[in-house]
Amino acid sequence: MIQSPAHILPVAARNYGNKVALVTEDAQLSFDELEQRSNQLANALVEMGIRPGDCVSLYSPNCWEWVVSYHGVLKTGAVVNPVNVMLTPEEVEFVANDCGAKLIIGSREKLEPIVNLVGSGTVEALVCFGDDAPQGTTGHPKGSMQSHLSVAMNIAMTALMHGRTHDDSVVSALPCPHVYGNVVMNGALMTGMTLIMHQTFNEEAILQSIQEHGATMFEGVPTMYMFLLSHTFTGR
Repeated sequence: MIQSPAHILPVAARNYGNKVALVTEDAQLSFDELEQRSNQLANALVEMGIRPGDCVSLYSPNCWEWVVSYHGVLKTGAVVNPVNVMLTPEEVEFVANDCGAKLIIGSREKLEPIVNLVGSGTVEALVCFGDDAPQGTTGHPKGSMQSHLSVAMNIAMTALMHGRTHDDSVVSALPCPHVYGNVVMNGALMTGMTLIMHQTFNEEAILQSIQEHGATMFEGVPTMYMFLLSHTFTGR
């Protein structure tokens, strides 16, 4: 039994190697490639001064970089703080102050509006990648701490209940920072599945993706299923 999410990717890379682990709009990565890139990021973070116990925030939409960043941070022994991509710059500032983030990793468009945080003493640095579309929400974000064991157990139990195996492939547009999106992402890695990850939910795109990749599973919330069931799929 895996006791920590930090062990999920290394074990998966040993077991599944060059099998495709993740498919996004702009990339297709094997388990070995995810392991290699997360190792590279972990080494870079250590060189930047990130130490075990430090808090690192992730702030971006779904993308392969988010997955690599999540596991790269875990490999340093640091604490991962997944931030809802729909939060405003002011809300991200609140989150960073509240959790004591030493670093924020995220997409360029998300981080540029909060670059002033670097000089304010809230965080020591920002690490940017890619671009994304601006989004927003209201209300004060509320954080909660989770242990490595509780996260690992949640992932393993969900994978067991859903009957996931290395023969399956799953399509999902659930946001990775959300607990359900995180369970789907890590559950796919843990069981050797191929995860076809979408940045946003669009009925036509999701149905096309299921058909194109021969997906055996779709993970979503009830509203997503409602939209899929009521949508007339045009296909190619």
